[in-house]
Amino acid sequence: MPRKTQVPSYRLHKASGQARTIVDGRHVYLGKFGSPESRQQYARILAEAALPAGVPTPQVAPESRRLLVSELLVAYLKFAESYYSNEGKPTKEFRGMVDAVGPLNQLYGDTQADEFGPLRLRRCTEISCPDNH
Repeated sequence: MPRKTQVPSYRLHKASGQARTIVDGRHVYLGKFGSPESRQQYARILAEAALPAGVPTPQVAPESRRLLVSELLVAYLKFAESYYSNEGKPTKEFRGMVDAVGPLNQLYGDTQADEFGPLRLRRCTEISCPDNH
């Protein structure tokens, strides 16, 4: 008897407030939990999962412009400032993050975020923390 395929569930990732699902053992984040965009993304994933094996899924180019590393860092620090706060005041963890992203922003702030990868991050840490390598 053929094995039943399980439909991936739409779940809340409590720590981030995002919707997520698990596809082929990997976690896929869909956006803000309950938002129309996350529901649309979830529906797309279900539709693609229903396709026969070997059928390529089209890759859609993003409509928005590409982000720079510096823009991504600013967005992350805005999030981190509220996430790592105690009674509305930033914690030591947040201040440490601000210090940590400084060298990254200096070296790669004007680089397209999708062109920045683990090798560049490693290079950045080697330059800013030479004693650790």
